[in-house]
Amino acid sequence: MLAELVQHVVNGLILGSGYALMGIGLTLIFGIMRVVNFAHGELFMLGAFFLYTLFSLWGVNFFAASLLAVAGVALVGAVVERLILRRLREQPIEIPMLAMVALSVIIQNAAILIWDPSPKTIRHPFSPVPLTLGPVHVVAIRIFAGAVAVALIVGAHLFIQKTRLGRAMRATFQDTDMARLSGVDVDRIYMFTFAFGAALAGASGALLGAVFWVYPAMGDLAALKSFAVVIMGGLGNFLGAIVGGLLLGVAESLGAGYISSGYKDAIGFVLIIILLLWRPQGLFGKKSPMTARALWGAAAAALWLALPIVGVDDYYLHLLVMAGIFFLLAAGMNLLLAAGQLNLGHTAFFGIGAYASGLLGIQYGVSPLWTLPAGALVAGVTGWLLGMLTLKLRGAYFVLVTIGFAEVIRLVATNWTELTQGPMGLAGVPPFNLGSERFTLTSKREYYYLITVLAGVTLWITARLLTSRVGR
Repeated sequence: MLAELVQHVVNGLILGSGYALMGIGLTLIFGIMRVVNFAHGELFMLGAFFLYTLFSLWGVNFFAASLLAVAGVALVGAVVERLILRRLREQPIEIPMLAMVALSVIIQNAAILIWDPSPKTIRHPFSPVPLTLGPVHVVAIRIFAGAVAVALIVGAHLFIQKTRLGRAMRATFQDTDMARLSGVDVDRIYMFTFAFGAALAGASGALLGAVFWVYPAMGDLAALKSFAVVIMGGLGNFLGAIVGGLLLGVAESLGAGYISSGYKDAIGFVLIIILLLWRPQGLFGKKSPMTARALWGAAAAALWLALPIVGVDDYYLHLLVMAGIFFLLAAGMNLLLAAGQLNLGHTAFFGIGAYASGLLGIQYGVSPLWTLPAGALVAGVTGWLLGMLTLKLRGAYFVLVTIGFAEVIRLVATNWTELTQGPMGLAGVPPFNLGSERFTLTSKREYYYLITVLAGVTLWITARLLTSRVGR
């Protein structure tokens, strides 16, 4: 039992060193530039793919290819800072945040086009035979990855503390205006910081890519875990990123060993939610024309209602129905934005409502007329409970908690196969009716008008809410 525990802890520390490396890059970018880099996972993924291309496809020496891969990601980071972030520097924090979300999608889709979506392995030169160190058995590539990660962490610390450029970075972190007045080239520091943070993410991707699989979506979970690391340690705190990474790695390893490997990725996000409720700052953080508008609105509404009547094809009606569904989703998110909160985990409530409604119809035979409001009620109560716990958080802290919550819901839906039927989803959800099978909706036109009614009711409710005493 003790040997098994030691094995899990060692595996967790090796994995956690990679998380810490990513977390350091992310915390440097946020601490100095005040940018929440949602493309950090894609930089991680690029590090792995650059190594795969250089070593596996082009035959470059493994160690030289690793260095070139990190340098390549650093160059990508410098270009991103120069072309995107520098132009958005004076904008509110949400604007560069959303720009990084868009960039992450672009990079990931570019990776699919260039390398295709199938997982790949990097056939490293290390022996697959495990090395035995007392009760612990570890393959050589894991030892190499852990040792290099530790060396990079120590090197990054010494660089920031001992070099002239590192002192300029710290000065910019403490007071940008005073650093500029003291002769520091802030633009250069920002570019170097983002490139340096990107390089650390790329190094982590190259190391862990050699240990596991390489595929375009590998950065999704990596990015979320790096945010968990940074938040656990405290945004902008170097030591906190290291401790957070090691804690997350050990927690995942223990969870996979003693609970379930299917839920190991949810453990970090449960930890971050619990930690932020206890310490919101993290472990080491320091705490007119109205008439014309009405006429245009009436004309648009009339055109919208007339579309099915004038013979619009069912395919386009289906697209409009889907657009209406996503409008309902966006309307809820807009309410939080009006309150000054950005919820990037909003789709979790979409899934909760869908599963609640579908399960009531499939397992209990409840009429779809009642499963629809029941699903909305379950999602609403879940949102209320989450809000009671998290709305005291602000800015990036709140955003990252909502992302963690959404990831937990996704993993539960994927792994709780007895209830949700796993990745295949629920089958046999009855079509919507108005209380009786005689009034079942069968055509796209009928669903079009149903969504139109729901959208209209939603618009009216949100408008009333925003102009009420509560909304004001």
